[in-house]
Amino acid sequence: MDYLRWIRNNFKDIEPIDDQILHEVITAAKADSATLNELFKALGVLFIVIPFNVYLAVSGLLAYDSLSFWLVMLFTAMIGVGVSLYIEQKIIKRNITQSISKLKLASD
Repeated sequence: MDYLRWIRNNFKDIEPIDDQILHEVITAAKADSATLNELFKALGVLFIVIPFNVYLAVSGLLAYDSLSFWLVMLFTAMIGVGVSLYIEQKIIKRNITQSISKLKLASD
């Protein structure tokens, strides 16, 4: 995601702030949330993807050697990646918003 464009669209009153400072804020927000993002990915796999696929395997609805099983596996993985990306972007946006509000207070 282009966080610099997101900042420019949502914080129109911060035009005087240099792009280099904003890139530093974005980099810091990404670094601060990296561990939390990995935790959400692991929890998503642990509580959503694995139980669903174990259910499919145990119930006998789909066999391991069928194409439909692997398509369902791929689909659940894509859902997990999408949810993980959404949560990651929300966390980074929240961190960026907090950092920008601190920058605005410091410049006033």
